[in-house]
Amino acid sequence: MWGPWGDGKRGRFQRAAAVNVAGNAVKIAVEGAAGIAFGSVALVADAAHSVADLVASAVVFVWGGSRYAAADETHPHGHQRIEPLTALFVGATIVVLGLLLLRESVRGLIGTTDVAASPLLVVALLFAVADMYLLYWYTERVNADLGSTALTALAADCLNDIYTTIAALVGIFGVLLGYPVLDPVAGALVSVLVVYQGVEIGRENVTYLVGAAPPRERPRAGDRGAR
Repeated sequence: MWGPWGDGKRGRFQRAAAVNVAGNAVKIAVEGAAGIAFGSVALVADAAHSVADLVASAVVFVWGGSRYAAADETHPHGHQRIEPLTALFVGATIVVLGLLLLRESVRGLIGTTDVAASPLLVVALLFAVADMYLLYWYTERVNADLGSTALTALAADCLNDIYTTIAALVGIFGVLLGYPVLDPVAGALVSVLVVYQGVEIGRENVTYLVGAAPPRERPRAGDRGAR
């Protein structure tokens, strides 16, 4: 046994989901504090994106491990479909939040932009990039032999977080160079990327839920499942 969940497949799955929860919580705290303190739409948007990631990670942690439960009377074919369902929830949450962030970015573009230039904004974003890269690397490593669609969705979200954070970083450099309008522009770009990511995650998992075959590494219907 290793840790509170043991060292089986279910234990490794739940540890990975828990690490994603913790990693996103730290990113939200750092970016959110810096964004609010200095009035950066781009940082607040990126931090808000991670709120969706945090919710998604928590849902995967609570529900996703059910795929490893054995078949029973109420689920004679096993519990494998609960995992793409949780991944679909991840995608839907991300799309909704992305649209809300896009609205806020548009408001920033048509209104006044008042961002306090500070190198601390750059430090916060660089920390976020490092945090997400480590989270991506860890999730991919754990998922290498699990083949989990939910963990794949979380890993993809971490990777896309890096791209959105880099976009926010461009906006902050614009602020430091005297072009504050680049902050809401970066926020809008981040929002579009967030929506695209959520749609892609949802599309992939809807395909399986409506009848496509699961990946080959998954147990066949009726198998007892890993413990």
